[in-house]
Amino acid sequence: MADHRLKPRCATGGTAPRKAVHDRVTLAELPGIALASVAQRAGGAAALAECAQALTGAALPEARRKTGARDALELIWTAPGQWFALAPLADHPDLAADLSARVKGAASVTDQSGGWVCITLSGAGCTALLERLCPLDLGQMQAGMADRTGIAHMNCLVLCDAPGTDYRILGARSSACALWDALDTVASGLDGATGG
Repeated sequence: MADHRLKPRCATGGTAPRKAVHDRVTLAELPGIALASVAQRAGGAAALAECAQALTGAALPEARRKTGARDALELIWTAPGQWFALAPLADHPDLAADLSARVKGAASVTDQSGGWVCITLSGAGCTALLERLCPLDLGQMQAGMADRTGIAHMNCLVLCDAPGTDYRILGARSSACALWDALDTVASGLDGATGG
């Protein structure tokens, strides 16, 4: 009998997550995330609000916002009546199933964990990098905000953890290498730069 030993690969193709350290910004692939989409059903508002309070200690996030803790569970607004639930996979291996059981028919919950890549940006050059790639008004983006935008013709979600210095980018796993290359190319161009 054949002995097949499969090893998981990160979204960007390697057996270890990618990391690139530049003068003004560090990029790092963040594997091991659980992600589920939550779409409110008719009459489900009250039950969803109660569930959000129990899970994050806060109300459901409104447009362009996220709630919850990065190292626990976050809810991210994605459209009217729709949210992403994001959490560490090690702590929430069955996130979608757990959420579905909690909301008891108040929402449709779909596992999205394998369909996305998460890349973190940190450092003083984050704003300069993102300004070159997307049309967001980063000067107005505060901690706890989440915005959909296009980056190099790819639909992405930008999460702000600390204005100007800490962001997470969620993009389609199928475009993970292209997204990485776009971010890394601009980060490389910032090396040695002193202005925005």
